[in-house]
Amino acid sequence: MKKETTLGWLPVLNAVGVAGVFVVLTVFMQHSRSVAYQEGVAATHQRNVIAFQNILGETVQYAQRNPSIEPVLASIGVQRNETVPANRR
Repeated sequence: MKKETTLGWLPVLNAVGVAGVFVVLTVFMQHSRSVAYQEGVAATHQRNVIAFQNILGETVQYAQRNPSIEPVLASIGVQRNETVPANRR
């Protein structure tokens, strides 16, 4: 009976399938951890950008009252907008 030799390959194929699933799940878990880490880094970066923008905005407002800080702003490449808005003319 040739069917017995064919059935002899089933445990081998089953073991290869289980090993393949294990490898795929391991790779998936590693990528999931990497994505979660990168999302945390991105969230921290966004918080830092918002904080920097707030500090910079407050510094520009302070420069309107105290122009002696303008050289500091100029050294980091920030220029105040000296134009008067259209609704305040």
